[in-house]
Amino acid sequence: MSKSISPGMWVRYGGTGTSGTVTRIVEISRDRYAEIDTTGLLYQINQLTETGAGEKKEVEATSSDIILEHDIFKGNEFQESLNLDNSCEGGG
Repeated sequence: MSKSISPGMWVRYGGTGTSGTVTRIVEISRDRYAEIDTTGLLYQINQLTETGAGEKKEVEATSSDIILEHDIFKGNEFQESLNLDNSCEGGG
């Protein structure tokens, strides 16, 4: 596993075999995540391995990928970073 993952690299997530190109790096609560172009989901950088360009394959997001994304974005720190006040205001 490589700690030097950066945008543009082709990577593989070992848990599901998902592979693709890193589109961006995000830091949430001092943990670093990489977004992969084939799923649009974030993966912990320490769980990714660099792959050769010939190994890239298109895959759909699995339920475990979606759960990981949901768990990352439901945290209070992420909501605070979006300046959400949990109020529900609407016309009606």
